[in-house]
Amino acid sequence: MSKYTNQSVSTKRSILISFLSGKGGAGKTSVSLGIAKILSSLKYKVLFVDLDLQTHGASYFFIDFCDTQNKRGLLELLQDLKEINHLEQISDLTGVTVKISENWDFIPSKSIFKEKTWELSQNVPVVRTFIEKCFRHFKDLDYDFVLFDTQAGPTASTTVACIHSQKAVIISEPDPISMATSRSLDYEIHEVLPQFTRFLVNKLNMDEIRSFRAIREYLTIFEHLSPLPFDFTVREAFSLRKIPVDTETPSPFLFGLITLTREILPTATERLDELEKRLKKSVFGEIREKRDKHTILIDELSARMNRLKEEQVVHEGILRRKIATLSSTLLITLTTLIVFYLIFLKRFEYSFIAILAIVAGLASTIPIIVDRLRWGVTTRKRMVEMEIEKIQEQLQSIRREKEKYDAMLLEKSDQFMLESE
Repeated sequence: MSKYTNQSVSTKRSILISFLSGKGGAGKTSVSLGIAKILSSLKYKVLFVDLDLQTHGASYFFIDFCDTQNKRGLLELLQDLKEINHLEQISDLTGVTVKISENWDFIPSKSIFKEKTWELSQNVPVVRTFIEKCFRHFKDLDYDFVLFDTQAGPTASTTVACIHSQKAVIISEPDPISMATSRSLDYEIHEVLPQFTRFLVNKLNMDEIRSFRAIREYLTIFEHLSPLPFDFTVREAFSLRKIPVDTETPSPFLFGLITLTREILPTATERLDELEKRLKKSVFGEIREKRDKHTILIDELSARMNRLKEEQVVHEGILRRKIATLSSTLLITLTTLIVFYLIFLKRFEYSFIAILAIVAGLASTIPIIVDRLRWGVTTRKRMVEMEIEKIQEQLQSIRREKEKYDAMLLEKSDQFMLESE
C-alpha cells in the first residue's frame, strides 16, 4: 500500500500551472497530460482543464469518460448561458468535472463534438468574461495542482490563464519557426506572464543537441527547463487517444517528464525521486546492482590500501624512533662509564683498558641490534607492500569489470535518457 495520502498540500490553495505555445503542434497537450498522469499516480490531487476552446486537444482523450458520466464541456456550459449578462449564473463546475481516476479530475473544453460552437468561441469578450468567472472557482477548488492546457498563441483564454496562474511553461519545438512564435507570444502577453515562467524545448532529437545549445543562447529572455526527447511512442499514443505515458512502463519521454516536473514543482521532488528510482531499477535491473556492488568493493579496497600505506609510514617512524632511542641509550652508558672511571677507577692500572673493552663490546652490538630492529620493521613493511600489491591487482580487475557494466549502463541509458546541459 502506498505511503502517500490523498491530503492536499494546502486546502483551497492549489498551485495553478498554464502550458502555452506560440503555435500548434509543439506538444502542450502531451506534456501537460503526462505531468498530470505522473502527479496523480503519486497521490497528488490534480485537476486538468482543457482551455483550448478551438481544437479541444485534451478533450478528445476523454470522450468516453464524458459520455459515461454524462458531463458537458466549458463551451456547452457557455452555450447554455448564451449571453454575457447570464455568466454570473455559474455556481460551480460540478456539471463539467469528469472523474478520470481517484486523484485526477478533468474539465473538457467540449464534450459534444456534433454541436457547433465555433462562432461562440470566437466571441472574445464573452469568452474572456466566462473564463474569468470560471477562474473564481478554479482558485477555490481543493486540489494540489490545477493544470491548464491552453490554446496556442495569445488568445483570450490563454491570457486569463496566465493572469491567474502561479507558473507558466512555454513549449516549443527545436526549429526556427517555433522559436519565432515563442518570442512573439512573449511579446504579446509578457505583462500577464507569472514570475515563474519557463521555456521548454520539446521533441528534441539527440542529433539536435547543437541546435538546442544555439536555442539557449538565442532565447535568453527565458529561463530554460531540461529538454524533452523525441519519442515516437508519444506520437503513436496520441493518434490512438491514449495518455502518452504509463508510470509503470519506462520510456525516454517518461524519464524526461519526471525531470521536468521536478524542475517545475520542487515540492514534489521526494515522490518523483522514488518513482524515478523504481523505474531505473526496472530498466537497468541486475546490471546496475552489479555495478553498484563493484563500486562499493572498489571503495572498500581503496580504503584498505590507504590504511596500509599509512601503516607503512607508521612503521618507518617506529624504526627511526627505536634507533634514536638505542643511540641515546648507548651514549648515556658510555658517558656514565667515563665519569665512573674518572671518579672511582683512575688509580687502578688496568681500569681504562677495561672501560675501553666494555665500550668496544657495546659498540660491536650496535649493528646487530640495529639490523635486528630493521629486520623486524622491514619484514612487516614487506608484508604490507605485498598486501598492497595484491589489493592493487584486485582493484585493476574489479575496475575492468565495473567499466564493462558502466558501458552496458551507458548503452542502455542512451535508449531512455536525453543528455542535456
